[in-house]
Amino acid sequence: DSDSTLTTLNKADVLVKFAVPQVLCQLADLVGEVHTEGAVDARTLQVKYFTDDQIIEAGDEFYIAGHRTLYTVTTGVTLDLQTSTGKPISFFPGLEAVAPAAEHGSGITFKKSSLRPTEEDYLIRLVGARTCISKSTSYYTQIKSATDALDVANTAIGEIGALILLATTATTGDIAKGRADEVLGAAAIVLANAEFDKIVVASTGPTVLATSALVSALALVNVVPVAGGATEYMGQAASDVGASQGFLVTGQSYLQEASADLNNAASDLRAASTELDTSGAKAREATANFSNAGSHFNAAATDLRAAGEKANEAISNLRLVGSRLQVAQGGLR
Repeated sequence: DSDSTLTTLNKADVLVKFAVPQVLCQLADLVGEVHTEGAVDARTLQVKYFTDDQIIEAGDEFYIAGHRTLYTVTTGVTLDLQTSTGKPISFFPGLEAVAPAAEHGSGITFKKSSLRPTEEDYLIRLVGARTCISKSTSYYTQIKSATDALDVANTAIGEIGALILLATTATTGDIAKGRADEVLGAAAIVLANAEFDKIVVASTGPTVLATSALVSALALVNVVPVAGGATEYMGQAASDVGASQGFLVTGQSYLQEASADLNNAASDLRAASTELDTSGAKAREATANFSNAGSHFNAAATDLRAAGEKANEAISNLRLVGSRLQVAQGGLR
């Protein structure tokens, strides 16, 4: 108690726990031999007949044949030359007695573990349980990966619906607009044909009438005398020229009418071309949207397959974790 004014300290029950370090030797071969004889109190030995590239770690413990002392390695060392001269190791305490060379039967044996057999069994089960718990977190990560893949697939599916809707909406979709533009283009072509028909009607078309008027004018012009003559001939000629001139004016008006009809037909054809171009653009846009929808379908299918594989992997691993945890729980009981 930190209160120094008390003459008699209060009684208290105290539980003291000591954490004892344990050793687990990693050597593949636990038994070897002494290569060179070690003197009493020596703290190094040349050992051999273990496995090259194995590591003797600081803290590893070993016995020497004929000795009662348990020796502890002080410095880690990587083994080599194990089939010939061996490798020196450092340890404490010093040798209690001479350690003869191998030819005199001086073996060296490392302890696999400082735990008692019952403690080793508990440790094995504890490590197995913690391994399963550790593995389970990685499997949860796999589940998260699977749900992320499903989210990506759902997004792709949503985009598919939007693209199909864009193409197929009843009045505003690309297909509907393309069809409407096709109708307008066809109507414009009909109007152009009507204008053409006005021009070429067999008996009343302006080009036919203009031709007839020009023929009449030409006939009258041809009868006008080239030279002078009697007064009555001159009067008749003037009359014929006037009539011919009238026919020419009439023919000119018919030609102007035909020209106007041609202009109207050309305008209608340009309108038809514009509408058809617009229709084609809408059709191409609809095709592009359907193509994009197809791409999204493929992406969604791929994402769904990936999500399914992730889900199957996660389910399999969780089953494995469950079975291992059951084994571990049974052992810890």
